Amino acid sequence: ESLEEAARRSPASQTSAREALADVYLQDGDYGRAINQLEALAALEPAKPDRVVAVGLTQARAGREDAAIVTLGRAVERFPDAPQAYAALGHVWLVGAQRRGDRVALSKAIEALGQAARRSDATSDTYAELGRAYLLFGDRLAGERALRQAVAKLPVPPDAYLQLADLTARDGRIQDARDALLKYATLMGDERPLANVATQIADYSVKLGDHALAVRWFDRAIDEGGPSATLQLKLAEAAWRAGDV
Repeated sequence: ESLEEAARRSPASQTSAREALADVYLQDGDYGRAINQLEALAALEPAKPDRVVAVGLTQARAGREDAAIVTLGRAVERFPDAPQAYAALGHVWLVGAQRRGDRVALSKAIEALGQAARRSDATSDTYAELGRAYLLFGDRLAGERALRQAVAKLPVPPDAYLQLADLTARDGRIQDARDALLKYATLMGDERPLANVATQIADYSVKLGDHALAVRWFDRAIDEGGPSATLQLKLAEAAWRAGDV
């Protein structure tokens, strides 16, 4: 109520109040009111592409995909040098393509994300989404190239390491897969349970003959996911091979 009052009293200058108000509406799931505030901000600051991008992404979150594509399509026309506009448009196309299994939408996602990725200031999130789009399209080489660009820029989206690990494991590159999972685990820390990732790291370590490291990660998998006969047996065998009788 305080933010609404602030926005009413100074509608032309209270951009901070409108930003905060939009955040509150988003947290409440009131997308209609959030979009109204974001559209007002875009009208107040028409030279800022981020304002239009915020409208389009919120429309997408609200399930208004067609409206989001129209909004973001206009954004890339108005701001052809803004990579965030292309990245947002590509994101919306990609989400829709994944949900519907739509290869036409997937091609559009690759095109938009590729435009964003060509800029020197492209973010690691853009590269990660481009990598995922290429993998869904079946272009594994281009997918890996984009994912490696994603993990080479800070801040790295943790899921890029998961995708890279899955890709390299499928190709039999176990060392690369384990390295990617180790970096993912380092980034995540204690933020979320890692029982499944810990088990994968341990399994890959066994294949690589690094039994001492396997013991550490089987221990973590058991600590976080609870004991099971399979994990206890794997831990025992890894410990035996590491010399811990």
